Amino acid sequence: QSLRLPLGRDIRLSDLDVDDKESLEAGGMQWLPVTDHAGRAIVVTRQANYKYKTHDNMLRAMCYMAQRILKSNENFQRLGIISVSYQVGHKYQGGYDYELTRKVSTLVRALPMRFVAIYLCYSSTPWRRVADLISHLVSPFLRVRLRSVQGT
Repeated sequence: QSLRLPLGRDIRLSDLDVDDKESLEAGGMQWLPVTDHAGRAIVVTRQANYKYKTHDNMLRAMCYMAQRILKSNENFQRLGIISVSYQVGHKYQGGYDYELTRKVSTLVRALPMRFVAIYLCYSSTPWRRVADLISHLVSPFLRVRLRSVQGT
């Protein structure tokens, strides 16, 4: 199944359908307006805010955001990107979408962006199992850059 994104030109907000825009606006993935000390972009995800009807909605929203990040500053592609998965205060009650995580992992490998660090922040013990699974789904390159942090 195709993601229905244009080839040969930038993705425009008008290319996204209503469900894609809803996924984008839900705030499950946010690009911070500041960089880290090395000038790298910071992307924060929060599963509690994910909203999508199909996986493709979320993947198209992520493609759009990734393009916006990379186009905003040419150094982001060279310096890399920091990803923070912030699940603190979100009680894991099952229902984690492992298939979406697998598809996002595949998408990230296909995009011209390089994650130099991934932080999985959570406060409830069941999230530790999710963090362990994510460590097996990402590429070996990302696995050594993955850090799990449990706290409040």
